[in-house]
Amino acid sequence: PVEECDNVAVCRCKTCSALYKDKGVLQQNYLHYHWTNEIAKRVKKLNPNVGISTLSYGKKPFYPEGMKLENNLSVCMVLHPANWYHDAYKAREMLVFDGWTKEAQKSGRLLTLWTHYLSPCWDAKNVYRYNDFFPTFFYRHIAAFFKEAIKRKVNGWFGETPLEMKYPLATTQLEI
Repeated sequence: PVEECDNVAVCRCKTCSALYKDKGVLQQNYLHYHWTNEIAKRVKKLNPNVGISTLSYGKKPFYPEGMKLENNLSVCMVLHPANWYHDAYKAREMLVFDGWTKEAQKSGRLLTLWTHYLSPCWDAKNVYRYNDFFPTFFYRHIAAFFKEAIKRKVNGWFGETPLEMKYPLATTQLEI
């Protein structure tokens, strides 16, 4: 896997900073995929049987329209279904899902999923700073989503839950 962690730590040299300026707020997205694609391209020259993977996450979730990605670059889409009760949030994540799965259906790219089930508790405590939340129970919604992911040939899944965090009973009922 090739990933710059939970930050925006991509190269900021003059050459890289000049790349994709026309993309505005999506520059980070394009810089990440440019970087990982260059690694995949060079690795393929050394050994065509080696693949590189990266995350569609944080400041770089979207498929970079117009960029030709190497076929040995796999992408793990990081989505947050526990927050899909916010319609705008879910709509944005579905743009991510649709973009990558449509591209993968054309290219044959290996796609996987990493789902955060951090529950309303996580957002309430850490993002919005309030204490009134209700643990979610959304198995019908997530089951429908996974059926769609299988239909679109997503090839693997990792689910992250807050069981190791300090609010273990505030997680989704699905994981308890």
